[in-house]
Amino acid sequence: MNFTWHIIVIILATTLLAGIASVVLLKRHRILQVLTALFFIASSITSYYLCNNTRSFTDWHSFTYVQWWLFANIIIITTSLTITITRPIFCRHSSPLYSAHRTLCRFLSVSIRLIPALCFIYGAFVERYDYHVTRLSMPLSSLPKGFDGFRIALISDTHIGSLNGDTSKISAAIDSVNACKPDMVLFLGDLVNCYAEEAEGFQPVFKRINAQHKYAILGNHDTPFDYFNWDLTTNDLGQNINRIRKVYSEAGFTLLSNRFVPITCGTDTIILAGSENQNHSWLFDSAYVNCDRFCKIALIHSPEFYDETRSVFDADVTFCGHTHGGQLAINIPFYGLLTAARFRYKYDAGLFSFPNGSHHGTRDALLYVNTGLGVNSIPLRLGMPPEITLIQLKTIQ
Repeated sequence: MNFTWHIIVIILATTLLAGIASVVLLKRHRILQVLTALFFIASSITSYYLCNNTRSFTDWHSFTYVQWWLFANIIIITTSLTITITRPIFCRHSSPLYSAHRTLCRFLSVSIRLIPALCFIYGAFVERYDYHVTRLSMPLSSLPKGFDGFRIALISDTHIGSLNGDTSKISAAIDSVNACKPDMVLFLGDLVNCYAEEAEGFQPVFKRINAQHKYAILGNHDTPFDYFNWDLTTNDLGQNINRIRKVYSEAGFTLLSNRFVPITCGTDTIILAGSENQNHSWLFDSAYVNCDRFCKIALIHSPEFYDETRSVFDADVTFCGHTHGGQLAINIPFYGLLTAARFRYKYDAGLFSFPNGSHHGTRDALLYVNTGLGVNSIPLRLGMPPEITLIQLKTIQ
């Protein structure tokens, strides 16, 4: 980390402590509290903008620091709001509840004020690394009998730079993948935040994946044309992307960059096709012409491109990543899981079914959106743990 970032970290830490002090100590100085709250709201908005528009960064370390600064801002804001809301109920001496149950009110006041901070801390340091395996049985009418029971594990969006070189976290995820005993492992993109150097030292960890077939596609962070402040007078960007491709290879994955491969099991064959992250679905044309009679599986990083891809390459199953499920979700009674990603993406997380050739296709089709292993923007997961998906293909008799 260079000298500039040392100074910035010191300033941010000092401001953070000042913010906490203002919330705790300035109980009667309403104007100062409002100004402090406005500062942290503005700081959060700026931090989130920087995390999603990263041309101002010149290295991946700075990106990680801004992620944690955003996290600290969110804790301060939610705690401040909770204090503001609960004070009239629990802390005013004129409140009937306070007069009748003074000790209980003090206990509830402290407990409720701590809930937001404790939830976010839990999401950042516990649930973020609580790898869950989602198991699905996927019946396909076009699947040949030789692939009945074929097991596919999906992983996606590791964003390795956010781990700051800690290989143990990803190693735990790889152990979970191997425990599933998959026949094929598919990596759906976004190995890194942007820089190839983030993944240095992680190749041996990924190489421990034990499966007969291991394929991957690149994500938008693996091809970071719109990320970070690249020097366009040199070939830094091109060299970075080439290095990321090499890292995938060193990790034991075969990259599918706008191409397809036949997967055989005995005398039966299915087709596996992979696209670059950019909207180049037309590059599936050659695969479509030659393999329409086969069961087809498509890999695209972002589900934003699913509709167009399916109109060209009418796959039986498509696997995507990218959304992270928004990293935040809540299970609502009588409704189901509401993810933060649903406010942005048409296909946010989980399984989507398109029967009878509906929705840009000519055959029954399935889409599965894996919610990923890593984090981006905000370094936490809450209600949306990191996911490994184990899919068992089934032949429909």
